[in-house]
Amino acid sequence: MKMFITILLGSLFVFNLFSNTINKTVFDVNPIFDEMELQEVDITKPLLYGYFFIDNDKSKLEVLYSYLKNQSFSLIRLEKVNNMNYLLQIEKIEIHSRQSLEKRLIELKELSRKYKVSVFDGWEVGSANLQPLVKKSIERNISEKNKIDIFESALNNYNNGKNKEAIKAFQKCINYNYKVDVCYFKQGNCYIDLGNIEFGIKKLNEAINFNPKYFEAYFNLGAVYYDIQMFEKSIEYYEKARLLKPKNDNVIYGIAASQFALGRLNESKLNCQYAIKLNPNNKNAKDLLDRINQESN
Repeated sequence: MKMFITILLGSLFVFNLFSNTINKTVFDVNPIFDEMELQEVDITKPLLYGYFFIDNDKSKLEVLYSYLKNQSFSLIRLEKVNNMNYLLQIEKIEIHSRQSLEKRLIELKELSRKYKVSVFDGWEVGSANLQPLVKKSIERNISEKNKIDIFESALNNYNNGKNKEAIKAFQKCINYNYKVDVCYFKQGNCYIDLGNIEFGIKKLNEAINFNPKYFEAYFNLGAVYYDIQMFEKSIEYYEKARLLKPKNDNVIYGIAASQFALGRLNESKLNCQYAIKLNPNNKNAKDLLDRINQESN
């Protein structure tokens, strides 16, 4: 399992990742289009595009679909996928270039905001001759063994650093409602490894939406926010992880590192000392404590 440890460096890099406007890089259509080109798929012909929305209020998804239905989208499913959330899956046969699909995704993201739907959860593409009802039947009847096989394949790619392949395989598992929280968590780690920090954060948060007690997801978010110098946000997620595992020395050190970056040296020192008390071999906490003591003298 990939977990990120906050390492205090002599210098840090600032990433301008977040804004109040929609960032087109969130919708990275290039890997799928690259693969279609390799497989000699003719994207100038109609293909079946699927889109996904998630909310814990089914009525919001129903209202959204009532609008999309008038835009010639077909309903594939609107059903509960766990104890908290409902999934709306729609499809439409369309012709898209990379640019037109990005535009479509931005439009759907805006619609999800307009109708107050929590998550626009992405897209997929398939052959236009695969009719929606057939696809739905295939999805419903897929065997448990096949789900396990897909998940094991995803894990194999994940553990071998094949992030793009792992992301796609985990998405299939999500679509089949199999180990959804784990799949979102591992997708998030893959996107972060690929340098798509914003989308990685989104996936880690989706893992938490499905499993509010997902310690590793809170922990990794704490580390990622530290890396992009959002230290208050880093502390927020480390504190959430701390509620689940109060005596985890790496969590305590993560909090200390962010406090140090904010200039809160006394708090940082106390947390370093506590991390070392919990684990005398925590080298990161020892190194940070030494640095605090040097700066205090």
